[in-house]
Amino acid sequence: MAQTNGDCVKVLKDLLSKKSGKSQGKTPSGAQPTFWMFTVPEVPKDNYNEVYPNILLGNRHVAKDKALLQQLEVTHVLNAAQGVKFNQIPTSQDFYEDVSIQYLGIPAMDISTYKMSKHFEEAAEFIDKALSSGGKVFVHCMMGVSRSATLIIAYLMMKKQMTVTDSIMQIRSKRAIFPNDGFLLQLCTLNEELYGLVTAPS
Repeated sequence: MAQTNGDCVKVLKDLLSKKSGKSQGKTPSGAQPTFWMFTVPEVPKDNYNEVYPNILLGNRHVAKDKALLQQLEVTHVLNAAQGVKFNQIPTSQDFYEDVSIQYLGIPAMDISTYKMSKHFEEAAEFIDKALSSGGKVFVHCMMGVSRSATLIIAYLMMKKQMTVTDSIMQIRSKRAIFPNDGFLLQLCTLNEELYGLVTAPS
């Protein structure tokens, strides 16, 4: 039976629901795993993690700490939550001018109906150019788990020839993430466009 994008989302959610690193506790007896994951997802232990060589994924606290970014030798910042609305961070190129960090702002909202895919190409190009020039990129949103993670997954798929499952496993091995269902669906669509597959073996 041919798989659908709905099947793909389920596969990805199953991957994301697996605990990473040290034990984070168990699902309560009788609880539905998917419901439990939705209500109490595993949260990252750190403000940032290097999820791929020279790509750091993290939260708003690190994004505002220019001294730390310099210490980490970050040359580029990608804000996946650019803006002044609720759940957005109002940084800009001007904010990083004094530390010579190049900036890209993506005005995404962390809601399942947001068309994150329209930013995949721009974000992938920004990350790729940064790494090609020997730089280091810090990609963030509010918590570093949904919007920013989605853009890094898309980058790995588009520029590193990794499937959606392999991309998620790469990041998930370094940091707890949980892109919303709408973003996962868009990544499944990208996977089909790039590789002719709805899902790929993990």
